[in-house]
Amino acid sequence: MKFQYLISLFKQPVRCIVFSIFLTGIQFPPVYSQVYKVENGSMVIEIPLNIVPSQFLGFIQKFNLKDIGLTDLFANGREDSLLSGGWKVSKQGGNIYRITRPFESLPAAGNPEGKFLLFLPSHFDQRFPSIPEGLRGGVNYFKDGAGFSISDSVVHFSLSGYSHAKQVFLAGSFNKWAPMATPMRLEGDSWVLDVIFKPGKYWYKYVVDGKWKVDPQNKLRENDGEGNTNSVFYMPNFRFKLLGYSAARKVNLAGSFNDWQQWPMQRFDSGWNLDAFLAKGTHTYRFVVDGNWMEDPLNPKKFPNEFGEYNSVVEIGNATTFRLNGYLNARRVILSGNFNGWRGDELNLEKLSDGWETKYVLGPGNYWYNYMVDGKEVVDSTQHTSNYGNKGLLKNLMIVDPNYQFKLMGYGLAKTVTLAGDFNDFNPSSLNMRKEGDAWVVNIHLNPGKHIYKFIVDGNWIRDPANPEWEQNSYNTGNSVIWIEPKTAENR
Repeated sequence: MKFQYLISLFKQPVRCIVFSIFLTGIQFPPVYSQVYKVENGSMVIEIPLNIVPSQFLGFIQKFNLKDIGLTDLFANGREDSLLSGGWKVSKQGGNIYRITRPFESLPAAGNPEGKFLLFLPSHFDQRFPSIPEGLRGGVNYFKDGAGFSISDSVVHFSLSGYSHAKQVFLAGSFNKWAPMATPMRLEGDSWVLDVIFKPGKYWYKYVVDGKWKVDPQNKLRENDGEGNTNSVFYMPNFRFKLLGYSAARKVNLAGSFNDWQQWPMQRFDSGWNLDAFLAKGTHTYRFVVDGNWMEDPLNPKKFPNEFGEYNSVVEIGNATTFRLNGYLNARRVILSGNFNGWRGDELNLEKLSDGWETKYVLGPGNYWYNYMVDGKEVVDSTQHTSNYGNKGLLKNLMIVDPNYQFKLMGYGLAKTVTLAGDFNDFNPSSLNMRKEGDAWVVNIHLNPGKHIYKFIVDGNWIRDPANPEWEQNSYNTGNSVIWIEPKTAENR
């Protein structure tokens, strides 16, 4: 698997400078040799040339190093991105990359370590949210078609082959990885346990007589960045079904939820099905029957695609109403936004007596959009407008489920204040803050994980004076740092 694909899957919250786990009687694998440290006033990164992708990913996400060019170095051998960012690249002993960059012009030049923040997750279990950032869908893969039986929200865990064990526990992201909090019971030659889950993604292991073990029947495994490999289970919330086609040799499912990769479906008496987890939002998909792509014949909802055909549509969550008043003489009005790749042929609005309207399901996030009225772009001035992209194009802005309020105090005389960060590509004009008394505020949605940001006050970029945590950037001006803690699904 390519490093470019792997690195796109991860972004995790980061926090304090030292992270340790102490569990009595539990042995964790040794720490790998990749390091990120401060040495003689410089930032130092050391990574073995033969590092496996899972370890590389864990290292990248732990220290939030995805943007400096390490992926390009390991995937393609190119140093350009690192060199342009002021880093120096060398090899030690022919088998370790050593990448360094000195601290320059730092306010605390006498003690650069004091302003160099190596953030690690605040709690081990918080790196395992039930719906991680970027997760759109997932399915389970067990050996020989085996798997956990599921009834309503109850998952029946079963571990066979350890009937002589004295005690077995189930530990995972759902119980904060407590090694002895969830005992299993022996039935016949299998250890079993029923657990209630909400839809989402869960990591787990068995603890057999004090030793951590992955599920031998589960093909889905992930490295956690600390050298540990965990089994992965998706609690499904949707069943895809294709009736008939009993003579087909293979039926797969592909959609926007898996980047149009093909997931194999399972044969049953009257056709094929596949249970999957889908995140909130609108998803398009097609079936692939012995190599032939087709719509879902049981699903009447569909969107046109770029091949002149149609994709079937499934929606998870509540719909948002988009309404454009007026334009009664128009022949066609289309909704287009960053949530559907700005497609101009997909989301047709229905004409009403006083305007146009459509409903569309969006997951939590920040969305820019506009309308195409008979081929001409229209921004609804009655709704929230904002610049989008580096070209400063005016669009409508909709925030679905805002979960964080940025606030700047002490600039009551400022004319304009905006917010820029990694959540809007540091666009200085896309998120306008509003004045409330002596404060400037804006509410947006932030995914779980680390975020860096700045305020722009009348054209001047400043760090958040109320936030003591920041890290240096390539301009030696620093960025403020916050993190959003993931919401771990509760066991009910």
